[in-house]
Amino acid sequence: MTPSRVVPRLIKTSVAVVAGVAIGLLGTGSTYAYLNASANSGSAATITSGAASLIVSAPAPLATFYPGVVKSTSFSVSNTGQVPLAVSAASVTSSNAAAALSAGVVAGDCGTSPTAGAALGAELAVVQPGGTASLCLVVAMPLDASAAAASQSTEITIALNGVQQ
Repeated sequence: MTPSRVVPRLIKTSVAVVAGVAIGLLGTGSTYAYLNASANSGSAATITSGAASLIVSAPAPLATFYPGVVKSTSFSVSNTGQVPLAVSAASVTSSNAAAALSAGVVAGDCGTSPTAGAALGAELAVVQPGGTASLCLVVAMPLDASAAAASQSTEITIALNGVQQ
């Protein structure tokens, strides 16, 4: 074969291969339409989210702490929202470290005389919409509290979480 016959054959073969690949690629893209489907749902539906809201009553003040004493006071958490909420204590802090008091929160109305709070983040109660749960603030002064803790006062701050159920 002469070079003048080979070049046109190569060009024809190359064009045929490119055309075959292009047609093959075009054919594969069109099959995706068979895998998709849609349907009309009819009339429009309205979706409304619920509201979450907690109201916390103030616990009664506690006084006259001395080394080794543990005191508790009840308070309540009310769900004024529209969804059930799992309540937990996120943090319990004291405004005065010199008072040497530790504090925590437990479920219930303090009737069992708790000696320590539950772990932070532990579920204390699930409060239904319109419902109320009793919780208990537990405050303790350790036996080894220093004399500097005498006559100190502090404010205990409780941060509660309410997680939708």
